[in-house]
Amino acid sequence: KSYWLHLRGTRTTMSNIEYSFYYSGPLLFRTQITNEEIKQIKKLIQKNTFPKENESPTCKMHVLDSSNIQKILQPYLNAFKEAHKTWYQKDLHNLKVVSCWANNMKSGDFIPPHIHTNCLFSSVLFINEIPKKIMEENSKYMVGKPRGPGSLNFIYSVSKTNQHIQEMNYMPQKGDYFIFPKDLMHWVFPFKSKCNRISIAANYK
Repeated sequence: KSYWLHLRGTRTTMSNIEYSFYYSGPLLFRTQITNEEIKQIKKLIQKNTFPKENESPTCKMHVLDSSNIQKILQPYLNAFKEAHKTWYQKDLHNLKVVSCWANNMKSGDFIPPHIHTNCLFSSVLFINEIPKKIMEENSKYMVGKPRGPGSLNFIYSVSKTNQHIQEMNYMPQKGDYFIFPKDLMHWVFPFKSKCNRISIAANYK
């Protein structure tokens, strides 16, 4: 598996001037799970393994079995440990899934800016392609930018200077799996299209 993380160290420019840079802020980890693993997760949903169903003011949420999700995602949690050591320069214990749920968003639903509690890290996983209708709606919202209807968004700083990378926006793809610190603010823009946007969220200790 490959994941996107620049290595820490010295760089050399075309003019042969050496320089270094330092990591700052939270680690936002992104990888992609395989189609086979997506099938396994979908089977958990199809078997109706939800112990309960909660109605949220923003979208419908279904609680999933944490132990089964742990087995499927363990190789990626191991990769996250490696990324964590590179980013923070310290080891991370084996993470345990303590809660997991499916978010089923429909037209008009909104997941507002929020953080997670009672955990160390959180994640979001996409097991379906984003519906074409949402993609078309998003493309008309802000041409050339992923921020908009149906997008996943992270914000680290509210600084008004252009010298800070303060926000990251993604239009997710099937298999995308993001892991991040529990207190990294994130949200999902609402959409008007008559379709569903499904994601799997989890918390880890």
